[in-house]
Amino acid sequence: MNDFKYNDLIEQYTDDFTSQLVEESVDETLSTLSLQRVPKSNKLSDCLDAYTKDSLCTLAEINGIPVKKSWNKAKMVETLSQKISGTYNERVCFFNDLQIELLQLFVDGKFSNTDLSRRETMFFLAVYPAAVKLGLLFSKDSSDQLISVHSTELADALRQLKSIRKSERVQRFVHIQRLLELAIDLYGIVSKDFLLTLYRKAYPEEPFGLNDYQTFFILVNILMVEDTYYSLEDDYIASKAFNTIEDAEAFRLGSESYFKKEYYIPSREILLSWIGTDFRAQEKSYKQLEKFVRDVSKDHGNAMEILTFHLKIGSGFKSVVEELDDFSVLFFQNPKQADRFVELYADAANHSREWQLHGYTRIEMRDRFEGVMYDPDKMDASLLIRNKAASHFSSDNFLETTPVQKPVTNPYKNVSRNDPCPCGSGKKFKKCCGR
Repeated sequence: MNDFKYNDLIEQYTDDFTSQLVEESVDETLSTLSLQRVPKSNKLSDCLDAYTKDSLCTLAEINGIPVKKSWNKAKMVETLSQKISGTYNERVCFFNDLQIELLQLFVDGKFSNTDLSRRETMFFLAVYPAAVKLGLLFSKDSSDQLISVHSTELADALRQLKSIRKSERVQRFVHIQRLLELAIDLYGIVSKDFLLTLYRKAYPEEPFGLNDYQTFFILVNILMVEDTYYSLEDDYIASKAFNTIEDAEAFRLGSESYFKKEYYIPSREILLSWIGTDFRAQEKSYKQLEKFVRDVSKDHGNAMEILTFHLKIGSGFKSVVEELDDFSVLFFQNPKQADRFVELYADAANHSREWQLHGYTRIEMRDRFEGVMYDPDKMDASLLIRNKAASHFSSDNFLETTPVQKPVTNPYKNVSRNDPCPCGSGKKFKKCCGR
């Protein structure tokens, strides 16, 4: 009986929490884009016409469509309708299969206006905000009731989805999407102009006229509506591995003070071979480090996630040890293992393509910057020993020279950095209690 009541309580808490998340998602979306009135029809142009001029300007900015505030509303509607229609297939294909299924349920009127089903909850959290920003759905709050409409163009696109996904236009969109993922992994922060440079290098055979340039930047903006990346000043895109936009901006300015606009650019063959892969995991020194970590960690995935992030940004060794310590993920049997870890990490770091080096490795930069190489002899392995939870040694010799410390209990030892924070904030652990 007690278990039953407890489960009921948990379920009620979960329902209340998800309802709150849905409400926040809808409110945040409507605070950015809300219709002034119900559209005259479901035509895209009529849906757009139901926005105010200010909302049309916001929609244009989100989608990278150039408009001027001095234009009359009719001209804005015409321009947005033309540009959105011209990339409508790509907008629909932005969503994955599950999101498409949820979008289809909404279009078919399968969702009720009363209690939220699990699918409806997923729709409002994972589909609705992006669909509104992309100009696929249109909403307004009327007397505490959400009114949402879709254009006839959306229904048509969903019916033809299988053939649309095979089209050259959508294949180009997929190429841009995967190239952006690679660029962010390689550089951390990249400008839209430089992304175009990479695209032209990877796919030189694709025709590229004047209109294609504008379309390219619109497609890049489509990829950014789901807040997967930070949007920085001067049309830069940054990884969300940075805690805040401010951190990303500071990192960009710091790296550019050394490298200006100079970036490592892979050959076309390498570029194509890296797209859609974890290119770092293919590097020999990284593999050796990962193999070693498997033997000394009870949480190999979390340990490698921490190490990979620091390899990307080029952290000092002390910063690496401090985060390993926070998550208690490495357990050495003796001091020799700590020394070996230092050697392997230094080798991996020297071969890693770093964000602050604009994609270059330290080995490639050793003649340009004195002292840039990681030197195991200058890296203090005793940091691993002194820190309270990063390491535990069983060697009797070690215990004679190191103060015995009380066991440290980490309440978050089973929480991954990207898991929802146990405190219930709705944020990722690494951006909340895991900081």
